[in-house]
Amino acid sequence: MHMKKSADKLAIAYIIILSLIPVLALPNLIFQSHVLDAIPYDASVLTTELGFFLSNLPAIVYIVALYILGILNIWKSFSSYEEGDSTALINRMLIHKYGLVAFFLYDFILLFTLYFFAGAALTFMTGGLIIPLMLPIMSVMIFFTVIGFWLTILPGSFYALQVIRMTYKAGKISLGTAILHGILQLFFLADVLSAMYLAAVKWKRAKKSSIVVGIVYIVCAIGTVVLAVATIKEFQEL
Repeated sequence: MHMKKSADKLAIAYIIILSLIPVLALPNLIFQSHVLDAIPYDASVLTTELGFFLSNLPAIVYIVALYILGILNIWKSFSSYEEGDSTALINRMLIHKYGLVAFFLYDFILLFTLYFFAGAALTFMTGGLIIPLMLPIMSVMIFFTVIGFWLTILPGSFYALQVIRMTYKAGKISLGTAILHGILQLFFLADVLSAMYLAAVKWKRAKKSSIVVGIVYIVCAIGTVVLAVATIKEFQEL
């Protein structure tokens, strides 16, 4: 029982700490600005490097704590499978998958807005001349952003992989279907839909929360299309 509670707490703690990124971003920037402003212009290289390190220390501590929690969650996913409790394993998978829906929705809107307005402003100021230079840079930024977000879903995906193993072992899905769901866990959006299907359809669990998340996904899909169309029109008018 103690192990079950600790696993639940680890999953919840990971979701909470990860979701704090938007909240902590501004205080971290203010802290960085104060520390860097305190470094004298004639400071030695060592002092400058130390100041730079101290300005990034809260972010470093946060990232290390997040990675430690992520690794512990991955480890717990294997021990949870060994316990053989399908209800607990599915609950922990859904804590990760459903718990991060709001986080990814908020960050998608935020990053889309930042990238869009930054690109639109630069395009307008240069009369479109910066586009050939801007596209490769924006592509690299988007690539590393996607990689960063992809790493955050890994702990939940490991829980999902254990659920897939248990579902296959129980004879609820074929080997081919199990492999397909394993592949889906590597992709945004598809990983949550896969988890939703396994929980609600194959194990008859969390049907109400799955309906809510499904509605959110439909709204997000419509919003994404609207944003994409608006973006294309906006750039055509520049």
